[in-house]
Amino acid sequence: MRRILLGGLLAALAASAQTDNCSALAGFTLPDARVEITRAEKLAASKLSAGPQGAPAAPGFTIPAHCRVEGILDRRVGVGGKQYGIRFALALPDNWNGRFLFQGGGGLNGSVNPPIGQVASGDAPAIVRGFAVVSTDTGHQGSVFDGSFFEDQQ
Repeated sequence: MRRILLGGLLAALAASAQTDNCSALAGFTLPDARVEITRAEKLAASKLSAGPQGAPAAPGFTIPAHCRVEGILDRRVGVGGKQYGIRFALALPDNWNGRFLFQGGGGLNGSVNPPIGQVASGDAPAIVRGFAVVSTDTGHQGSVFDGSFFEDQQ
C-alpha cells in the first residue's frame, strides 16, 4: 500500500512541479493520502559538494536547477509513544526527462540523503542526467546501525 501511495504521490508532484511554481507544492494534497509537504522551494544550479554519506563528490558535476520537495508520509504515533513517518526528499529538475530514480539509503537507513542519485547511477548523478530523484529514511530516524524501529513492526 505504501509503495502505491508513494508512487502516486511522486507522479502527481512531478507533474505539478513542471508548472514552474515550486513553492505552490507546499500545500499539495492527494485525496485519501496521509502526506504532509513540509518544504517546497526552487533551488538554483550548484556544484556538487559532497557524495553519499559525506564522501567526496565526483568532480566536475553541476546539479541543475530543480524543485526540492520534502515531506512525511503516514505520520503516526507507534509503540511507546514514539513518532513514526516516512520522511522523503524529492528533486525535480527543470530539465526533467520524464524518468524517475528511487534512491536507496543503505544499511538500516534512518536518514534522508540528498536526492541526487549519485550511487549506482552511471558516470553522472541521475539528477544531472535529467531524472527526478527521491530519497527516504524508510520510516525511522537514527543511524544506519540503529535497529530500534524493530520495536514497532508496523
